[in-house]
Amino acid sequence: MKQGCEHLAEFASVQREITLKNLASHKWLRHLPDTQTAKIDFVLEFGEIMRELYCGYICPDRHDCEIAVAHLPAQMEVTISESLAVRPCQRDVDLKTIKTTLLLKHLEQHKWFRQIADDETGKQDFLEKFGWMVEQMFCRYYCDQRFVCDQSLQFFLSV
Repeated sequence: MKQGCEHLAEFASVQREITLKNLASHKWLRHLPDTQTAKIDFVLEFGEIMRELYCGYICPDRHDCEIAVAHLPAQMEVTISESLAVRPCQRDVDLKTIKTTLLLKHLEQHKWFRQIADDETGKQDFLEKFGWMVEQMFCRYYCDQRFVCDQSLQFFLSV
């Protein structure tokens, strides 16, 4: 098992790309005065979920890295196909599985932090807050059909 992260540069590149892609909207929505403040706020807000998605689903060494093991889903229901052969798209099934795994892992903490009493409201709030991030990272870096799928291509073209 690898002791340290050998893909830190790739992770930083993914994090930078996602941050820059969404920075203008984040800055506007949060009424932040300058770009540097917006970058810091964005990474503080979404950095942990980006790390969990990268280490748990995207990193090529995730099964052989002691850092990534903590972020792996409890049961690997979704695996990356090594070929890019066109097949019926499993995007919605895979994406739903990843969202559900993250939701179940973080729901209680999210409800406590946001002071939400019931599960349904907590689920809805979590998916509103983080669902778009999961979808962007899934389509851009995880989906095995990202180079041939219209849904994934929109994330490539919008960077």
